[in-house]
Amino acid sequence: MNISKFSKLWLNILGMKICCVNNRGSLLSNLWCFCSKSINLVLVNVDDQQINLKIVVNGKSFCLTGVYASNCQLKRKELWENLKNIQHSTNLPWCCLGEFNTILGVHEQRSRYRVSSSTMTYFQEWSEANNLIHIHTRGATYTWTNRRRGRFNIQRRLDRAICNKKWFAVCNLVTVSTLTKLRSDHFPILVEFKNDDCTFVSQFKLKSDHFPILTLTVST
Repeated sequence: MNISKFSKLWLNILGMKICCVNNRGSLLSNLWCFCSKSINLVLVNVDDQQINLKIVVNGKSFCLTGVYASNCQLKRKELWENLKNIQHSTNLPWCCLGEFNTILGVHEQRSRYRVSSSTMTYFQEWSEANNLIHIHTRGATYTWTNRRRGRFNIQRRLDRAICNKKWFAVCNLVTVSTLTKLRSDHFPILVEFKNDDCTFVSQFKLKSDHFPILTLTVST
């Protein structure tokens, strides 16, 4: 679906606006960012696999990145490198959420088929090298399924939220949970953090045509 065909009336009813979409060249954008009209977001950078935003609430700044990782391992390595650069270029609390299209280990899959050990190892080593925290997700153990039955069924935890240590240092409470899945093959994930001054809620959703939508809302 083209973003230009998205219902502006529906957004107005919700009191939201389109902040930005990712750039995939000749392909349709598959990361859409919405936020409340009262919130000012600063687009730091964007490419085909990520949208990086800066949010200021009550004088406090946070960095948030929405991702939709490629199915191609080589392309995902480009994303890991970009995310490393994003994290190292900011001194802010940083959280990255979305579909990473890989898992940390076999415990994050239910299937008869094996996942390449090199892809899991690279994801693990990248996380450790950058001192990233994989926030525990409450709810569904596996966030994605191929919808096939019997021995052909595959379930994996492809969607998650990760953050740096500053994110936990600033926040009094950080939670990640799955929401109800309807037509999509992914469970939406909800990230919420709180400090003394504000409450932040971020949702990563996938539409029925598998295009993710990142929605941001903040309340004080």
